[in-house]
Amino acid sequence: MNKRVIFLAVLNGASMLLLLYFFDAANRQAIGEARQSYDFGDSINALLFVAPAVLLCMLGNIVWFCASVWWAVDERRFRSAILWLIVTMAWILTIHVATDWMDLSPCVAATQCDPATAESR
Repeated sequence: MNKRVIFLAVLNGASMLLLLYFFDAANRQAIGEARQSYDFGDSINALLFVAPAVLLCMLGNIVWFCASVWWAVDERRFRSAILWLIVTMAWILTIHVATDWMDLSPCVAATQCDPATAESR
């Protein structure tokens, strides 16, 4: 396999971890402050820290996809296409997990499930 392909796979993995780390940190902060929604600061942090890494990976994935199709058709090399498919499925799973983590409904965290205060939230 090509070194560039391995680099793209590692870059995608690092960006997925960054995305999950940021979402977890924002969620813990919002739960700690007993908020029912995210504020403007959370959005700015996402735009400044996570969005550039995710956009870079998505741009790299488009190039990777085009190269994989070219290699599959022209040279009958399918390893890059299979790895691209695995990374794409990992992104889908990461985004699904991250959106589930971002739920701020009452009693999401076990520490918030106080029956006396759950109704007031």
